[in-house]
Amino acid sequence: MRKVLAQKICGRLLCLLCALVLCLAFAGCKKDEEKGAASESSKTEAPLTAETPKAPEKPEDQQKSYALSEPEKPASEQEQARAVLVVEYANQTDKAFATPCGQEPARIMAGVLLYKQEFDAFVIGDKQGASCLRKQLAVPKDVFSEEEAKSLNASLEKMDEQRTAMRQDYDKLCAYVADPEIVDNGARGDELTKQIGGHMKSYAEAVVAYREVLDKASLEAQNILLKGHPLKDHVLIALDIASLIHKQADAISLSEPDPDKMDAPLAELEEKITTADRLPFPIAGTPEMYYRHFLKEASKMAALFRTGQKESFHKTIRTELNTGWEECSRQYNKFVDAVNGM
Repeated sequence: MRKVLAQKICGRLLCLLCALVLCLAFAGCKKDEEKGAASESSKTEAPLTAETPKAPEKPEDQQKSYALSEPEKPASEQEQARAVLVVEYANQTDKAFATPCGQEPARIMAGVLLYKQEFDAFVIGDKQGASCLRKQLAVPKDVFSEEEAKSLNASLEKMDEQRTAMRQDYDKLCAYVADPEIVDNGARGDELTKQIGGHMKSYAEAVVAYREVLDKASLEAQNILLKGHPLKDHVLIALDIASLIHKQADAISLSEPDPDKMDAPLAELEEKITTADRLPFPIAGTPEMYYRHFLKEASKMAALFRTGQKESFHKTIRTELNTGWEECSRQYNKFVDAVNGM
């Protein structure tokens, strides 16, 4: 059986990378005296637990079974070649966001949090290039549609612009903290942290727009690559579930969510998990084991979203979401490796 190229996913959620955007209402003054002990918020918090959810079922659906799609003829060699390039680019994206360039916004926000808690800031090392993401993720020609390529490039440009602006303001914040002669009741620090927060929000919005285009193109590409494969439905629905989790997390990162507006997307996620769980699995063995493990972890993520919907997405829940996603993505990637190795 031919080897299948399926997209892997990143073990880091945007909701944690951008969570501090919601916490930039600072108060206090710049202090000349030595810094006090770390705040209570920096202490280890008890882990949050959540029950694995079950999607609500109608009585008529309780015994419902889900059929696999009809067998298809494999795509042409030309279609497959283009689809492989799309998936390879998608896999390259997560690697780029894990580099110093992709991680710079998260490091800056960690420094902002330190300033908020202790009126201090750590110096970040070498500056990344003003166009480092665009260089690492240069959109290949003749792979995406003209509209897709234009949107991807625009999002990358915005990410680089906002990341660079964040770094410039953060360096000013570090200089401000280090200057003992400035005593202004924290006014300049408040101004800089709010500017950084605004840039972070714009950066996060660009990431969301970028991923929306790429996820859609990647799903279409994998649909082509998996034509005729016995596990096509399982790979596609697993990726769809992962995408829904990402979208929900990204929405949380941009603003405090309205609990009432979360019902529909969470119901869709839970329904997808139920559908995936009931799909007949035609091949027993390792692929099915990792598929089931992934669905179990995805259900835990859905439960955490429901908990956050009720209790608000405070620090503990955001931390648990990120930890849960790392395990969820790990099981998904193991499933993909098992499918690719068939």
